Amino acid sequence: MAVAQECIQKRAVRYDKNGDNHYDTISAFIKSMRGSDPDAAVYYLARMLYAGEDIKFIARRIMIWLRRMWEMRTLRPLWWR
Repeated sequence: MAVAQECIQKRAVRYDKNGDNHYDTISAFIKSMRGSDPDAAVYYLARMLYAGEDIKFIARRIMIWLRRMWEMRTLRPLWWR
Protein backbone atom coordinates (compact mmCIF):
# COMPACT_ATOMS: atom_id res chain seq x y z
CA MET A 1 0.00 0.00 0.00
CA ALA A 2 2.85 2.41 0.82
CA VAL A 3 4.45 1.73 -2.57
CA ALA A 4 1.17 2.47 -4.35
CA GLN A 5 0.79 5.76 -2.49
CA GLU A 6 4.33 6.75 -3.35
CA CYS A 7 3.76 5.98 -7.04
CA ILE A 8 0.59 8.05 -7.09
CA GLN A 9 2.49 11.06 -5.73
CA LYS A 10 5.02 11.04 -8.58
CA ARG A 11 4.12 12.77 -11.83
CA ALA A 12 4.50 10.75 -15.00
CA VAL A 13 6.73 12.29 -17.64
CA ARG A 14 4.96 12.37 -20.99
CA TYR A 15 7.72 11.49 -23.39
CA ASP A 16 7.53 9.10 -26.29
CA LYS A 17 10.86 8.46 -28.00
CA ASN A 18 9.17 7.37 -31.20
CA GLY A 19 6.33 9.87 -31.35
CA ASP A 20 5.65 13.53 -31.85
CA ASN A 21 6.42 14.38 -28.23
CA HIS A 22 10.04 13.37 -28.84
CA TYR A 23 10.45 15.91 -31.63
CA ASP A 24 8.39 18.56 -29.87
CA THR A 25 10.62 18.37 -26.81
CA ILE A 26 13.92 18.54 -28.70
CA SER A 27 12.51 21.40 -30.76
CA ALA A 28 11.52 23.29 -27.61
CA PHE A 29 15.00 22.63 -26.19
CA ILE A 30 16.71 24.08 -29.27
CA LYS A 31 14.32 27.06 -29.39
CA SER A 32 14.98 27.82 -25.74
CA MET A 33 18.74 27.83 -26.40
CA ARG A 34 18.27 30.03 -29.47
CA GLY A 35 16.05 32.38 -27.50
CA SER A 36 18.58 32.63 -24.63
CA ASP A 37 16.20 31.18 -22.05
CA PRO A 38 18.50 29.12 -19.80
CA ASP A 39 15.74 28.05 -17.42
CA ALA A 40 13.68 26.55 -20.22
CA ALA A 41 16.76 24.92 -21.78
CA VAL A 42 17.66 23.23 -18.50
CA TYR A 43 14.03 22.15 -18.02
CA TYR A 44 13.81 20.47 -21.43
CA LEU A 45 17.26 18.93 -21.08
CA ALA A 46 16.34 17.48 -17.69
CA ARG A 47 13.03 16.25 -19.07
CA MET A 48 14.76 14.40 -21.91
CA LEU A 49 17.44 12.91 -19.66
CA TYR A 50 14.88 11.83 -17.05
CA ALA A 51 12.85 10.09 -19.76
CA GLY A 52 15.95 8.17 -20.86
CA GLU A 53 16.78 9.99 -24.09
CA ASP A 54 20.05 8.99 -25.72
CA ILE A 55 22.79 11.44 -24.73
CA LYS A 56 24.38 11.12 -28.17
CA PHE A 57 21.16 12.32 -29.80
CA ILE A 58 21.05 15.39 -27.54
CA ALA A 59 24.75 16.10 -28.14
CA ARG A 60 24.27 15.84 -31.93
CA ARG A 61 21.40 18.31 -31.83
CA ILE A 62 23.45 20.74 -29.71
CA MET A 63 26.35 20.49 -32.18
CA ILE A 64 24.01 21.15 -35.12
CA TRP A 65 22.64 24.20 -33.30
CA LEU A 66 26.17 25.47 -32.54
CA ARG A 67 27.22 25.05 -36.16
CA ARG A 68 24.19 27.02 -37.36
CA MET A 69 24.84 29.78 -34.86
CA TRP A 70 28.50 29.96 -35.94
CA GLU A 71 27.55 30.10 -39.62
CA MET A 72 25.07 32.90 -38.97
CA ARG A 73 27.68 34.83 -37.01
CA THR A 74 30.50 34.45 -39.54
CA LEU A 75 28.43 34.83 -42.71
CA ARG A 76 26.43 37.90 -41.80
CA PRO A 77 27.45 41.18 -43.47
CA LEU A 78 29.75 43.62 -41.75
CA TRP A 79 27.03 46.27 -41.46
CA TRP A 80 25.07 43.95 -39.08
CA ARG A 81 27.78 44.13 -36.44
